[in-house]
Amino acid sequence: MKNILIVAAVVVMLITTALAQSETQASSADQIKAKLVQWEESFNKRNLTNFGSFYAEDYVGLYPNQPDQTYASTLNEYDRLFQNKFLAIKLEYDILEIEAGNDFGFTRIVETSEVKPKFATKSQYAQDTGLLVWKKEKDGGWKIYRSSLFPLVKEK
Repeated sequence: MKNILIVAAVVVMLITTALAQSETQASSADQIKAKLVQWEESFNKRNLTNFGSFYAEDYVGLYPNQPDQTYASTLNEYDRLFQNKFLAIKLEYDILEIEAGNDFGFTRIVETSEVKPKFATKSQYAQDTGLLVWKKEKDGGWKIYRSSLFPLVKEK
């Protein structure tokens, strides 16, 4: 009888641990999703300080035919873009997949950018797809740690 109680206690502990981990993963995925929404809003408002706060200081961006981007070079590039008053710019992100564990998560996204020069009659649109890797910081918040996007080419 004692052995049955011990086995039952172990099973209950394992189930409780599995449920807690499942809730943590769902909670982390929801946190990352909320961060992505805030990141998009910061970009569209041209708020460099807030936009930059979503990147880890050891961030690396990997993009086709470009040198690797760092935290500093990324902020530099977006500062230049945000300062250009002759361009109306807007980004929109669609999440295709999101997973998160204890310290890392990823989002597979499609990014749609709309760019309209001030004196143009029509906007230009482009779509990129790829991955954003998120890392949990010491304070418990999530930041973009790595990213890689490439043009989305639709089949003809």
